[in-house]
Amino acid sequence: MRFRFTSGANALPLLCLLAAAVSAPACSLVIDSDSYVAPDDTPRDGGPDTGGSMDGSMDGSETDQGGTCGSDICAADEVCYANTVCGRLVTSCDPVTCTLGGCDSDTLGSDRKVCFPCDDDGDGFPSTLRQCSRVADLLPRDCDDNDPGQFPGAVPKCMDGVAQGCDSFLPNGLLASLNVAEMGRIPNREVATGLAGAAQVSTLALPGDYLRLAGDDPNAARWLFGFIREKEAQLAYLQLRGLNTATGAYEWNTPPITMVLDTVTTVPALQRGSTEMFVVASPSGQVVDMALAATSTADAPIVAHLRARDGNIATGAVLNRPADLISPLAIIHRNTAPHVVFRTVPPQRLESLDPGTGNITQTNGAPHVPSGPGFSFDTVGEHVFFGGLDTMGTRIAEAWDGAFGNAVQLLDGTSSIAISAPPRFSRDPENDSIIGLLPDTSGVRVAEWQCAPSAPLDECLREATAVQSHLPGLRVFDIAIFNGVLLVVHVDSDTEKRVLLDVFTTSSGTLTRLTPVSLPLMTAADMPITFSTFTDVQVDIQAGAQHFEIVIGVVADTTAPTDILMATGLRACRTL
Repeated sequence: MRFRFTSGANALPLLCLLAAAVSAPACSLVIDSDSYVAPDDTPRDGGPDTGGSMDGSMDGSETDQGGTCGSDICAADEVCYANTVCGRLVTSCDPVTCTLGGCDSDTLGSDRKVCFPCDDDGDGFPSTLRQCSRVADLLPRDCDDNDPGQFPGAVPKCMDGVAQGCDSFLPNGLLASLNVAEMGRIPNREVATGLAGAAQVSTLALPGDYLRLAGDDPNAARWLFGFIREKEAQLAYLQLRGLNTATGAYEWNTPPITMVLDTVTTVPALQRGSTEMFVVASPSGQVVDMALAATSTADAPIVAHLRARDGNIATGAVLNRPADLISPLAIIHRNTAPHVVFRTVPPQRLESLDPGTGNITQTNGAPHVPSGPGFSFDTVGEHVFFGGLDTMGTRIAEAWDGAFGNAVQLLDGTSSIAISAPPRFSRDPENDSIIGLLPDTSGVRVAEWQCAPSAPLDECLREATAVQSHLPGLRVFDIAIFNGVLLVVHVDSDTEKRVLLDVFTTSSGTLTRLTPVSLPLMTAADMPITFSTFTDVQVDIQAGAQHFEIVIGVVADTTAPTDILMATGLRACRTL
């Protein structure tokens, strides 16, 4: 689970993003009445359109060809396909004229041919497109042109026997590396607005039937987000229900199921509207633990712990808040028993509070706990990974097992290592290994642990690498690992207005890139309101017997004093 304290409509399917990354033709086309790819052929006069305009744009004119097309200038009788390739239109796509791999030398010169007659179901993907050109056949074809719910990159619905995503051509054998049958990108979705600026946000991926609601999909994930709004601790539950083929839109449980914890009767001592810190975590798919720092009805500082099953608050405990507790909070689990972790400054140390007994465990010795505002927690089971900037400007990255008391230094000689942000960690649900990504100004370092059950980190087998040249200067990012495939979600460090995805395989800590370039998951065009920068990303993974799903929470700093929480994700099916 990720707990960070920061200082500051449907999307294209994943397949289209990958196609764009390799300069493939666009993921949709518009065919007008005279068979030219047109922006708009309102008069429908059947004559050849002239002029120059990118296909698919809607400018209200009759122009769709000629002019500049990529690096070419199209002839008067050629179309500009996907704003990239000039070619004469072949009105009949027969096996002789234009087939996959069937382009001869005569068609590769000035007589380039383009065949695209068929998108019968209107999902934007033709079933028989063959393109005889230097960009030959990079656009995927529809596997069922009679079903608008089946197209390349569609979000799969696992265990329905249908390949919604067709035969994806994800790069470099990604599906084989993940050992899944299909994978798709889940559309962006607004979760909540009006969040307290620079406050904690939690992102969890739970089993799809966690809430036991009618229509829940057990072969998908239930998304859970925890946040503070109007000084109240709130939860929002989401699940993608599927594609409405009649409207062409993906549908969710709408609106998000929201719970205001300040009103929960199991915490009667909580003064409503007094929450200052809030965190959510789950030791298993059926239990969710929550901790918040607030004020009691007697005006005393308190820490409250709540545990929920199936969305229902089952237990609660209210404890006196340690006077030196500062943000953020985290939750670790020892044999599923929760402990609330926090830092104290001064002295600079970590402490964990057992809600069952009220006992506090402190870090032994004097581990260097950063005191700056960029401090971050990341927890895996009973392990706490932390890092940030100390008052001297030094980046620190260490780990701690809350029940054992000993801190483990992750980086040797931290003052001489140019880490650019706190590290991120993830447990692989397929083999239980823990992997960490430690960002550096010139690349990333990878640390990996193989731990026996209940073993502290200093007793685990650990491998660490030197700096690798991938993704230098990461600042805002998170990771998930599945079957040895590492997915890195990060904010573009240059503009801070794009959320990007990079995918790697890892072997003994050595990363091999699968995606040719960083793929955009969220940009300014996807945002419902004006914002300044993306300030936080969080990733969680839920793996079932027939699927796995990655949930991505994204926080953006708006022009108002509050933030907005957005979400997106990836879903994969092990079998159809």
